[in-house]
Amino acid sequence: MTTPVVKLFGFGGAGGRLADFAAASSGGHFAAVAADTDFAAVSSLGSCRQIRVGESTLRGLGSGGDVSAAAMA
Repeated sequence: MTTPVVKLFGFGGAGGRLADFAAASSGGHFAAVAADTDFAAVSSLGSCRQIRVGESTLRGLGSGGDVSAAAMA
């Protein structure tokens, strides 16, 4: 019998940190994915898969809370 794995997705800085923390402290029960426009922030997460969003529009610098810039990314 296989044990189900919960997939946790975190978006943005806070969501990514939350997903990373949950994956690190779950004992392998969570598989986490973090997506962010800020490449430095998402690169610092070690316990989850990292997705960098908006490379061509924001060049990895993040949206700075600008919803329209994040939507374009």
